[in-house]
Order: sequence, then structure tokens, then C-alpha cells
Amino acid sequence: MKSLLVLIICGLSLGGIQNGLISLKGNKNIEIADLISGNMSEYNKAEPGGKPATKFERISKKLEVLDFKRKNIGEILIFDDNKGFIFYSNDYFIIKESYENGLPFDYRNIEDDKVIYDNNSFMNLSFDVLFSSKIEASGNNPSGYHFYSHTNSTFTSSKERIMLTEWDYQYNTLTSTSSCEYADKITWSTYQGDSAHCCQLALANLLWTYKVNGIIDLTNNASSASELELQFTQYLLYDDSFGTWELSVPNVNQYFNTHYPNSGYHIDFINVANGISDNLESAPLIGYYNDGTINGNGHFVLVTGKGKSLFQKILGIKFWTSWDIVNTWYDQSSSIIIGEISYPAHKYWIDNQYINVGYALKNINDETIVL
Repeated sequence: MKSLLVLIICGLSLGGIQNGLISLKGNKNIEIADLISGNMSEYNKAEPGGKPATKFERISKKLEVLDFKRKNIGEILIFDDNKGFIFYSNDYFIIKESYENGLPFDYRNIEDDKVIYDNNSFMNLSFDVLFSSKIEASGNNPSGYHFYSHTNSTFTSSKERIMLTEWDYQYNTLTSTSSCEYADKITWSTYQGDSAHCCQLALANLLWTYKVNGIIDLTNNASSASELELQFTQYLLYDDSFGTWELSVPNVNQYFNTHYPNSGYHIDFINVANGISDNLESAPLIGYYNDGTINGNGHFVLVTGKGKSLFQKILGIKFWTSWDIVNTWYDQSSSIIIGEISYPAHKYWIDNQYINVGYALKNINDETIVL
């Protein structure tokens, strides 16, 4: 059977497979795990700016991944009895991966080799939590933590970064915009630095974005986003040395209850475990990014766009890294001059796998207010 599979693969590599995933999706007899298993040496190669070099010998397990409604969303390939793994979606975006550590839960007796992934948690088919990477608190953010400036030529030149969506029409970028759709809105940015007030500033930037675009003004007569963020601190569980507790973010709704009673406006949790694309269709959102450890560094930002880059190509199959585009560290007016072009300094890219939770501004009907 292995030899037959190799013959099929060779035939495809000469023809239909060169067109990528579309050719494979129509053939249920061929699976990605089989393709990789038959070409481990190819898979182990490093991809410049993407996948590191590895020394795996085989795929020892494959898990089907479902969402909370038991809809298939992707699969996990486990290498060499859990020395590493890769978790990718049906459209071949990398959701999570590790080439140094395996899955953080016992997968050997999983029913039907299926797991549920929701809200950054892995569960079995009975919804018992196997592992949750949901972090309950945010730490201060050191400059540069997993965030890459779009004006950083090292980042942009290491491989092609393709921008897909962006709310801000003023965004000049060193990356490819050939596939991008702009929403022609202004997204606001207030200097965050390494401030433990990053959550309050992200909330202020979200409300200020709605205001400057003429959608709705919920800024309570504040003269600036910096002034507005000071009004939020009293409602949140906050510590100068540690930052804002993530789960206290909905407490800011006391601000709306106080200044806009009976309006129904509120900040609400949104599930971003499987990406932010659906949420981003309505408006920018607040994202909390963390490295996945309890005491890890974290950062709240205003998320305004999406991008992608090639993670690895195997026999014509493209695996993508999904990037979120965010406003952080610099004021709206801050810019960097490269050549003769002025680039907004506050735009950064971060790998989507680091987003831990999201929040959006909603109305009395619990609908995200469309920007």
C-alpha cells in the first residue's frame, strides 16, 4: 500500500498537485498526513522565515479537531510519539504548532481520535477539558514581545507578508497589498509603551475609533483617548506591577451603566480561538495576546486587520501562518520615514496563535456595532 501511495504522490506532483490544495481536496483517498509521512525529509527542511529545520521520523498520530458545535475545523499531526505537533485548519492556516514540545495533554485514548477546540481549550467529546491555555491574568509587556513592526525591513524581507484586510485606509506598508481589502476607516492609536495600562488604552482606542469615524461617541466628553483610559482604571482589577486581570475586562461595563444608562452598550467577550476573521468583518476588536504560560507576558491591543505568510510548501501544498495587524506603542500621528514614504509607526503584526481572548463593542441586542 505504501508503494502504491508513493506512485500516486509522484503522479500528482507532476500534474494536479502543483496547483496546491484544490487538487487534493477532491481526492479523499489522499491525506496530508500520508503525504508528509512519505516525505519526512522534505517536511523536515527549514522554510526561510517560517518553519525551522526538524529531525522527525514519522507521524505517530492524527487527531480530528472539531469546534464546539462538533463541526470539523482541522486536524493535528503528532510527530514521533509527541516530540512535536502541528495543528492546522481546513484552509491550511497554522493554528498552533511546536517542534520542541508535544501536545500538553494525554491524547492516546481519545475517543474516535477526535478533540474539541474552543476558547483556547482542548476537550474530549464529552466536553471534559484536556488542557486550557486560557490565561486569567496579563503581565506587563516588554517591547517587541512577539510583535513585529511592518516597517521592520528584517521582518518584511525575510519572506513575503501578504496583507488581506485592514480597516485603516491610511496604512502604508512594506508588505504586499495585492490581495488586500481596505475598509476606508480611521483606526485610533494612543501610545502604550510598556505601560501596565495597555488594556485601558486598548479600550479607549476602540471607543475613539468609533468616535472619529462618526459612528457613535461613547467617550464621556474626554478630550483624548489618554484621558479616557484613566476613567476605565477604577472599574478593572489592576495592579501597577502586573497589569490588568484579563477576566475583569467586562467590569468596564460599569462605565457604560454610569454614563450611558439604559443604552445597552457594552464590551463583550468574543471567541477568537479559531481566528478573528468573522469578528473583524464588523469592526476592529480588542485582542489579548499571551505566550501561553500562566506567568507569561501579555498585551492588550486594538486589532485592525489580517495578513498571512507562507509557513511551508510541501509537494505544492501551501501551509500559511495567519497574522493579526494591530495598533500599539505609538500615537496615531507617529510615523517613520523610509525613502520618501511616511509609514504609520503604530502598526504591528503578531502571529494569530498568540491571541488568547477578544472583546468587541456591542449594542443592546448583543450585536457588534458595525463600523
